[in-house]
Amino acid sequence: MTAIIEQHFGATHEATIELSPSGDGAEGQPRIISRHVQRRGLLDTLREIFLPQGYPESVSDDYLEYQVWDTLQAFASNITGALATRAVLGGMGVGDAEATPLAATITWLLKDGTGMVGQIVFAWRSSSGLDARCKQWRLFADVLNDAAICLELAAPALGTAVFKVAVIAAGLAKSLVGVAGGATRAAIAQHQALRSNMADLAVKDGSQERVVNLVGLLTTMALLPLVDAGSAASWLIFLLFTALHVFANYRAVRAVRLSSLNTPRLSLVLDGFLAAPGAAAELGVAAVNSREPLVLGTESPRCQSALTGWRLLLGAPPLLLAARAAPGQLDQLTALHAGRPYLLLLDPSSREALVCLRRGAGPADQLGAALAAAVAVRLRQAAEGGGEVRLEGPVASALAGEGDAWRDDWQAASERVTKQLLPQLLERLRVEGWAVEESLLEPGEYRGVW
Repeated sequence: MTAIIEQHFGATHEATIELSPSGDGAEGQPRIISRHVQRRGLLDTLREIFLPQGYPESVSDDYLEYQVWDTLQAFASNITGALATRAVLGGMGVGDAEATPLAATITWLLKDGTGMVGQIVFAWRSSSGLDARCKQWRLFADVLNDAAICLELAAPALGTAVFKVAVIAAGLAKSLVGVAGGATRAAIAQHQALRSNMADLAVKDGSQERVVNLVGLLTTMALLPLVDAGSAASWLIFLLFTALHVFANYRAVRAVRLSSLNTPRLSLVLDGFLAAPGAAAELGVAAVNSREPLVLGTESPRCQSALTGWRLLLGAPPLLLAARAAPGQLDQLTALHAGRPYLLLLDPSSREALVCLRRGAGPADQLGAALAAAVAVRLRQAAEGGGEVRLEGPVASALAGEGDAWRDDWQAASERVTKQLLPQLLERLRVEGWAVEESLLEPGEYRGVW
């Protein structure tokens, strides 16, 4: 029987080798009797130059769609950036015999210095959230970049004194864009690198970006001589390419399907998991990411509904629980949560679910605490609402054998339900492809020991 061996380079089929079992080879080993080698064409060469080694197996399945839209937004940003650069240089006196190099230099140094200080302050205040909400920060950074470019375009028409302030403000905005854009790009690349090949991804992304910049450079060299600075045609080009830039960025971040759970994605997951069977939504990575809100600082009503209007404060300090708890309530909580990696207190005055994590609590413990908060809120509302609020879904099933007896102590019932549902939730998340061993829930750093 003739054996066939196929040779592949990554995803490319390169050769087919047919072996003869006749024993004509040395010491009776099979010998090659035919070989069909496919020549590598131009597309294979371009793939090696611009795509990570081993593509597509070496990257996540959202890589190509994200890169296509990211390339398009980079091209649009090049065009608008060139218009802004010409406007700034003109406002600084390039081509004006009365302008002094010293004044332009001072304005430029002030712009750079302000930007450096802004980068430090921004990194100090916001760096911890860039991983958890990388898609939201990425979109915010690109919209802020468009606003900075718009300010630079308008600056020459604002007068000399206001021009300097506008240029410095635009430089500050762009410095924040640099920090947020670079950090979120790294977070997305880490998600897409399946073979610990983040450096390869970064290098190939740089090659793609340089080609886009080159095409953008050639386009602007042909376009700028045709439109005057500050003209209606210049503003029309800016508006068209800005709209393209924002749309491409939205599609790029929407294409990213992160398998780690941040607060918005966990809210959507818990909402679907605890819903009635007929109303339950898909909990897959792609489905949840497609519903995740992308505007920074806002969440859709569906995303908020996991806690039915309550706010989850994960990693709350023990002193805060002691201050909010009623007399003797903290002792009850420590007894109720004995052996659990968290303490949970519902504060109806602020509608906050305060969770104090035990020292050493891991990602799965944080998921369990969030589930406990969602269950407790539902049971509290049902217990205090009498028959007006009805339980449904897994929570109702877990209490089906108790009748209304659980209403006498809904907090203890909440712990029993959470203990029963948590293994089901974790198993469901693993089946759906979520990385439950990773947490992007941004808990506070406070921990308790009890």
